[in-house]
Amino acid sequence: MRPMPEPAREAMDEQQPTPLEQEVARRRAMALKEWLSSELGEERAMLTGILAKHRVQVAGGGDEAKALLQDLLEWKADFVTSSKSAQK
Repeated sequence: MRPMPEPAREAMDEQQPTPLEQEVARRRAMALKEWLSSELGEERAMLTGILAKHRVQVAGGGDEAKALLQDLLEWKADFVTSSKSAQK
């Protein structure tokens, strides 16, 4: 009887360290940020992140939150264009 052939390589090293909870959380946050940027656009995603960081809650719900984002972005655009025209 011949012995069983040995595998060419180990399938998994059981001593391999598992990812740390912080690394998993970091990867999850990066994936969420990329998805949010692709869905909302870069500026809206950044603004949403800032508001979430400070735990801002809009009383009117989703529609009011979207209106707030839109107003803040328009305010920023007005400020940027007025400051550029003032510099000329």
